[in-house]
Amino acid sequence: MPAIPLPFVVSLLLVLLLARLVAQREPTLRPAVVFVGACAALTVIVGLRWSFDARVLRFLQPIVASTLPPIAWACFSELSGAGRAGRRWVHALPVGVVAALSASWPLWQPPIDLVLAAVFFGYGFALLRIGSAGAAGLPAARLSATPRAQRATPAA
Repeated sequence: MPAIPLPFVVSLLLVLLLARLVAQREPTLRPAVVFVGACAALTVIVGLRWSFDARVLRFLQPIVASTLPPIAWACFSELSGAGRAGRRWVHALPVGVVAALSASWPLWQPPIDLVLAAVFFGYGFALLRIGSAGAAGLPAARLSATPRAQRATPAA
Protein backbone atom coordinates (compact mmCIF):
# COMPACT_ATOMS: atom_id res chain seq x y z
CA MET A 1 0.00 0.00 0.00
CA PRO A 2 1.55 3.33 -1.04
CA ALA A 3 2.14 5.88 1.69
CA ILE A 4 1.74 9.62 1.37
CA PRO A 5 4.44 11.59 3.26
CA LEU A 6 3.02 13.73 6.05
CA PRO A 7 4.36 17.02 4.59
CA PHE A 8 2.15 16.49 1.52
CA VAL A 9 -0.92 16.10 3.75
CA VAL A 10 0.01 19.33 5.55
CA SER A 11 0.57 21.00 2.17
CA LEU A 12 -2.87 19.96 1.03
CA LEU A 13 -4.45 21.47 4.14
CA LEU A 14 -2.44 24.67 3.68
CA VAL A 15 -3.49 24.90 0.03
CA LEU A 16 -7.14 24.53 1.09
CA LEU A 17 -6.66 27.33 3.63
CA LEU A 18 -4.91 29.40 0.97
CA ALA A 19 -7.81 28.91 -1.45
CA ARG A 20 -10.26 29.99 1.22
CA LEU A 21 -8.23 33.13 1.99
CA VAL A 22 -7.91 34.01 -1.69
CA ALA A 23 -11.64 33.44 -2.26
CA GLN A 24 -12.45 36.11 0.33
CA ARG A 25 -10.80 38.74 -1.91
CA GLU A 26 -10.05 41.00 1.03
CA PRO A 27 -6.98 43.23 0.60
CA THR A 28 -6.20 43.13 4.32
CA LEU A 29 -5.64 39.37 4.06
CA ARG A 30 -2.87 39.74 1.47
CA PRO A 31 -0.01 39.28 4.00
CA ALA A 32 -1.73 36.17 5.39
CA VAL A 33 -2.12 34.80 1.85
CA VAL A 34 1.61 35.28 1.24
CA PHE A 35 2.48 33.63 4.58
CA VAL A 36 0.24 30.60 4.05
CA GLY A 37 1.52 30.28 0.48
CA ALA A 38 5.14 30.31 1.69
CA CYS A 39 4.31 27.70 4.35
CA ALA A 40 2.67 25.51 1.70
CA ALA A 41 5.69 25.88 -0.59
CA LEU A 42 8.05 24.93 2.24
CA THR A 43 6.07 21.82 3.17
CA VAL A 44 6.00 20.74 -0.50
CA ILE A 45 9.79 21.15 -0.63
CA VAL A 46 10.15 19.16 2.61
CA GLY A 47 7.93 16.40 1.20
CA LEU A 48 9.87 16.28 -2.05
CA ARG A 49 13.13 16.19 -0.14
CA TRP A 50 11.79 13.26 1.89
CA SER A 51 10.98 11.45 -1.33
CA PHE A 52 13.91 12.54 -3.52
CA ASP A 53 17.09 13.96 -2.04
CA ALA A 54 17.86 16.24 -4.97
CA ARG A 55 20.57 18.91 -4.72
CA VAL A 56 18.23 21.68 -5.79
CA LEU A 57 15.86 20.83 -2.93
CA ARG A 58 18.76 20.82 -0.47
CA PHE A 59 19.63 24.30 -1.77
CA LEU A 60 16.08 25.69 -1.73
CA GLN A 61 14.78 24.34 1.57
CA PRO A 62 16.76 26.64 3.93
CA ILE A 63 16.18 29.64 1.70
CA VAL A 64 12.40 29.19 1.67
CA ALA A 65 12.49 28.50 5.42
CA SER A 66 14.36 31.76 6.03
CA THR A 67 11.59 33.74 4.31
CA LEU A 68 8.93 32.67 6.84
CA PRO A 69 10.03 34.85 9.80
CA PRO A 70 10.21 38.10 7.76
CA ILE A 71 6.82 37.31 6.20
CA ALA A 72 5.31 36.69 9.65
CA TRP A 73 6.88 39.96 10.81
CA ALA A 74 5.33 41.77 7.86
CA CYS A 75 1.91 40.36 8.75
CA PHE A 76 1.99 41.60 12.34
CA SER A 77 4.08 44.74 11.97
CA GLU A 78 1.38 46.27 9.79
CA LEU A 79 -1.08 45.86 12.67
CA SER A 80 1.32 47.33 15.21
CA GLY A 81 2.53 50.21 13.08
CA ALA A 82 6.11 48.91 13.52
CA GLY A 83 6.66 48.28 9.81
CA ARG A 84 8.53 51.27 8.41
CA ALA A 85 8.42 51.46 4.64
CA GLY A 86 12.00 52.77 4.39
CA ARG A 87 13.55 49.88 6.34
CA ARG A 88 11.87 46.86 4.74
CA TRP A 89 15.05 45.96 2.88
CA VAL A 90 16.62 44.96 6.21
CA HIS A 91 14.33 41.92 6.32
CA ALA A 92 15.91 40.61 3.12
CA LEU A 93 19.31 40.34 4.82
CA PRO A 94 18.66 37.04 6.68
CA VAL A 95 17.32 35.50 3.47
CA GLY A 96 20.41 36.68 1.59
CA VAL A 97 22.76 35.33 4.25
CA VAL A 98 21.03 31.94 4.23
CA ALA A 99 21.07 31.89 0.41
CA ALA A 100 24.82 32.61 0.40
CA LEU A 101 25.46 29.92 3.01
CA SER A 102 23.29 27.45 1.12
CA ALA A 103 25.16 28.17 -2.11
CA SER A 104 28.51 27.68 -0.37
CA TRP A 105 27.50 24.35 1.21
CA PRO A 106 29.56 22.18 -1.19
CA LEU A 107 32.70 24.19 -0.33
CA TRP A 108 32.76 24.33 3.48
CA GLN A 109 29.42 23.21 4.98
CA PRO A 110 28.47 26.32 6.97
CA PRO A 111 26.17 26.18 10.03
CA ILE A 112 22.94 26.92 8.16
CA ASP A 113 20.77 25.34 10.86
CA LEU A 114 22.30 27.57 13.52
CA VAL A 115 21.69 30.67 11.39
CA LEU A 116 18.10 29.59 10.70
CA ALA A 117 17.49 29.02 14.41
CA ALA A 118 18.88 32.49 15.19
CA VAL A 119 16.61 34.07 12.56
CA PHE A 120 13.53 32.27 13.90
CA PHE A 121 14.35 33.11 17.54
CA GLY A 122 15.12 36.74 16.68
CA TYR A 123 11.88 37.31 14.82
CA GLY A 124 9.96 35.29 17.41
CA PHE A 125 11.29 37.51 20.18
CA ALA A 126 10.41 40.64 18.19
CA LEU A 127 6.88 39.33 17.57
CA LEU A 128 6.49 38.53 21.28
CA ARG A 129 7.54 42.10 22.10
CA ILE A 130 4.83 43.44 19.79
CA GLY A 131 2.27 41.04 21.21
CA SER A 132 3.15 41.72 24.84
CA ALA A 133 1.48 45.12 24.57
CA GLY A 134 -1.83 43.31 24.07
CA ALA A 135 -4.54 44.63 21.77
CA ALA A 136 -3.40 48.20 22.53
CA GLY A 137 -0.13 47.35 20.76
CA LEU A 138 -2.03 46.63 17.54
CA PRO A 139 -3.54 50.04 16.71
CA ALA A 140 -4.00 49.21 13.03
CA ALA A 141 -6.24 46.22 13.80
CA ARG A 142 -9.86 46.78 12.83
CA LEU A 143 -12.32 47.30 15.66
CA SER A 144 -14.20 44.18 14.63
CA ALA A 145 -10.98 42.17 14.88
CA THR A 146 -9.97 43.49 18.32
CA PRO A 147 -11.15 40.42 20.29
CA ARG A 148 -9.28 38.09 17.95
CA ALA A 149 -6.17 40.29 18.11
CA GLN A 150 -6.38 40.27 21.89
CA ARG A 151 -6.62 36.46 21.99
CA ALA A 152 -3.65 36.16 19.62
CA THR A 153 -1.35 38.16 21.88
CA PRO A 154 0.28 36.68 24.96
CA ALA A 155 -1.29 37.49 28.32
CA ALA A 156 0.35 40.52 29.85
